[in-house]
Amino acid sequence: MSTRHIFIICVLFFLQEHFFSQSPHFYHYSTNDGLPSSECYDIKQDSKGYIWIATDRGVCRYDGYKFTTYTSEDGLTDNTVFTIHEDSLGRIWFLSFNGKLCWYKDGKIETYKYNFVFDKLYTGTKIARSFYIDKKNNITISYLNHGILQIFGDGTYKKNEPILPFISFFTYELDNKLMMGSWQPIATKKAGYGLYSNLFGERKTIDLPQSNGLWNIRGLKRKNGTYVFSAIDNVLEIEKGKEKVTTYHKDITTLFEDKDSCLWVGIHQGGVLKHNRNVEFNLAEPEIYLDGLTITSVIQDMENGYWLTTLEDGVYYMPYQSIRIVKMSGLSYKNVVTELTGDGKTTIFAGSNNGDIVHVKPGSLKVEKKDTSFDHIRGLFYDQFSDELWVASFHMSGKYKNNEPFKPFAKSSIRQISRLSEKTFIGIMGSVVAKFNNDSVLKRISTNDRSFRPDAIKIDKNNKVWVAATTGLYYLNDSVISKDTSVIKNERVIDIDLTEDNRLVLATIGSGVFITGQNKVLRIGTKQGLPSNIINGVSVRNNQLWLATNKGLSCVTLNGDNFSIRNYGLSNGIPVNDIRKIYLQNDKVWLGTNVGLIAFNPSGIPISRKPVLIYLEKVKVNAIPVQRNAFFAYQENFIEFAFTGISFRQRGNILYRYRLLGSNNEWTETMNTNVQFAALEPGNYTFELIAMNPDGIWNTAPLIYSFTIQSPFWQRPLFLVSVFILLFVATFLWYPYRLRNVRNRNKLVLQLQEYQRQALASQMNPHFIFNSLNSIHAFILKENRKDASKYLSSFSMLIRKCLDHSGKEYVPLKDEYNLLTTYLDLEVMRFKQKFIYEISIDPKVFDSPIQIPSMLLQPYIENSIYHGIIPLETRPGKISIRMFLYNEFLRCEIEDNGIGRKQAGMNKEENHESRGTDITEKRMKAYTKNSNYEFDLKITDLHDSSGNATGTRISFNLPYIKQ
Repeated sequence: MSTRHIFIICVLFFLQEHFFSQSPHFYHYSTNDGLPSSECYDIKQDSKGYIWIATDRGVCRYDGYKFTTYTSEDGLTDNTVFTIHEDSLGRIWFLSFNGKLCWYKDGKIETYKYNFVFDKLYTGTKIARSFYIDKKNNITISYLNHGILQIFGDGTYKKNEPILPFISFFTYELDNKLMMGSWQPIATKKAGYGLYSNLFGERKTIDLPQSNGLWNIRGLKRKNGTYVFSAIDNVLEIEKGKEKVTTYHKDITTLFEDKDSCLWVGIHQGGVLKHNRNVEFNLAEPEIYLDGLTITSVIQDMENGYWLTTLEDGVYYMPYQSIRIVKMSGLSYKNVVTELTGDGKTTIFAGSNNGDIVHVKPGSLKVEKKDTSFDHIRGLFYDQFSDELWVASFHMSGKYKNNEPFKPFAKSSIRQISRLSEKTFIGIMGSVVAKFNNDSVLKRISTNDRSFRPDAIKIDKNNKVWVAATTGLYYLNDSVISKDTSVIKNERVIDIDLTEDNRLVLATIGSGVFITGQNKVLRIGTKQGLPSNIINGVSVRNNQLWLATNKGLSCVTLNGDNFSIRNYGLSNGIPVNDIRKIYLQNDKVWLGTNVGLIAFNPSGIPISRKPVLIYLEKVKVNAIPVQRNAFFAYQENFIEFAFTGISFRQRGNILYRYRLLGSNNEWTETMNTNVQFAALEPGNYTFELIAMNPDGIWNTAPLIYSFTIQSPFWQRPLFLVSVFILLFVATFLWYPYRLRNVRNRNKLVLQLQEYQRQALASQMNPHFIFNSLNSIHAFILKENRKDASKYLSSFSMLIRKCLDHSGKEYVPLKDEYNLLTTYLDLEVMRFKQKFIYEISIDPKVFDSPIQIPSMLLQPYIENSIYHGIIPLETRPGKISIRMFLYNEFLRCEIEDNGIGRKQAGMNKEENHESRGTDITEKRMKAYTKNSNYEFDLKITDLHDSSGNATGTRISFNLPYIKQ
């Protein structure tokens, strides 16, 4: 395209003017967000902070997180609710289309008990206009065509009938008096219409100007003492007896005065007009919001935000009036602002990603658009010396003055321009730094560093040129680009600005902001309070650093090396968190975003110290909701708290801190609205909860819920005392019983010891000793010294072992085996090999650490030798001893092939007593009283096939222990 063609196109577009608007940012709530209907009639904030909205499909409550809708199924007398009112008891009253009342409190809707009066007095359609309830529960309600009805707290009532049909009334309280409006000619000096006061007492009339009708009369008393009434399209002001009427040419739908004494007038399909305080009505003066919509109600909430209900499009919420969006509807592609600058006086210049440049003049609703046929605006610089605007896109650079054609400069992008001298400029051209004048590029300055990509350039007060690049901070020294590592190393610097005392302020992508100083470098990031370490731009004014981040806007106020931070974001009414460009001019802060151009005055957003209202919505114990009972059983130890913080500015993004005293005294932060505590030990607990308001201030008084998890009954003092008493009584009763048992046990032990001693005496009976000594004597006489010595040695060993075992109740099985073997060997020698023996013990038993009572088997073995084996004449004798485990008992069998018990009994001497076996049986029976041992003695006579006796078998269980 030739220069001539570019000039013609620029001139044509330069002459075009587009009118745009600046308006506050509204959040819109519709049925998509949870509203039951887009047709809304009234809105109120109750004393707890909840927002109530009346619609034609029920009434809903909003807490900042969700809308909760109530309908006739929940108790409403009708789903179409016109008016909401809170009384002195905190009850939220609803006036429905059917003219009946109901109220809400503590999660339930109750029907007004005197609703039957309405049906009794009125038949057919009864359209209620308004109602009021005083502190004595007296209700005054107005109806179209039916006048005024007053129902007292005791159910009695009074009526005030209309004088003419189709009379519209509206009641409200002014100076503790009820007011009413009436479409009725007044018999005064001139024909007109009247406003009555004090309906059921003294009647007073205020003349109104004649009109086509006085439907929907509304009124209020302003803070300056002026009375304001509206009827149809007229507004009547009465101040000190003087009356003034303003006509809006459209029906007035609502009146509201805010905390700043601004009067808001809702117009049918004309939005709402905001008249500044102490300014007379003038249609050229008010600001118009939401033009084209019918505003049915306006309120200002506890955080000074504004709520507007509409008849067609749900609810609108405006956190702040001071934040304005420049709606550039002539621009395309989402109004993305890519560059931002100003002339330092009155005009702001904004460039978009589609190549458009917009001139915005604060204080005026007129915006000039200049299309330079650029593809994408990459740089804007306003030269105050020449009053020229330099513009750079991807493929072109140029400049122009107001009301003059655009002058192309180069077919390349030159951005971040600064005036270096009276005739010289410096800027960034691609990956080099360029010096140029008004006509051409003078010099390109590059570096050998291939990673060098400049993003911003700044000239300090010493005329030193600093360059921000992707790999750090650089500076110009004559015609050489050098890297400066004294401030940062390799962080990406995206923007540069200077403080009044010539300190560099470096905005980085990912490392926050760096500020140079004489002694140290100050770094500020998320740890110091910034919302993000990604800084998109910086602008300095006085001692304040304004930072554009991807998570909102931050203002850092410097005081030497000290600083304070205030963050702005969604909770302050800024509609987007990702701020790309920032420019400061006069008292305004201008922001370039992907939703357009935003302007606000920081002084219009004061720091709020108002705490967030917090309510405990529900307490669950083991997943079951409970009432305020704070005493729980020991197994009820899974506690869940559900809560709500009321802060509409934060729109559900409230940060909470909680702790459970008695478990953990440390605060925990969360964005959730419920917390859980599992497996709590018995004890006393206090749940504390605080929240942070939009300006970072925490509640000083926490929400508190104390509760106790009781100990199990067996850990409670009463139970322990009872147990102690029972133990004492039991001990008192049990002690004698136990004493008897101990005595019996001791007696049993003494008996065992006596039996042991007797067994030893029986084992070593005089006959055995006498015979053994005779055997030794015989060996000596026969000069069989070897056998005598062997016999005497074994005999002495047997005596020694018997003496060792006599002092022990249990001995190892192996020791008992050795004792029995020694004893049997002596008997074999003494009776000259008349019998043989064998001892068979299960290896599992023999190798185990089993112990048995000492000298318990010997009497039975001795009995088998003397009475069964010795009398044998026809066959050699044999004794077999076996031990094995049987049904968890140690079983022992002693079997001989002797003459049998019958023959042995015939051979016994008269008066002979087998005291050894008798004592042994008593010993084994004694063990049954002192252990799990089961005494089971069996004696079996053995016979051959002819019935002749062939021996005897004795089997019994041996008591044992394991060591």
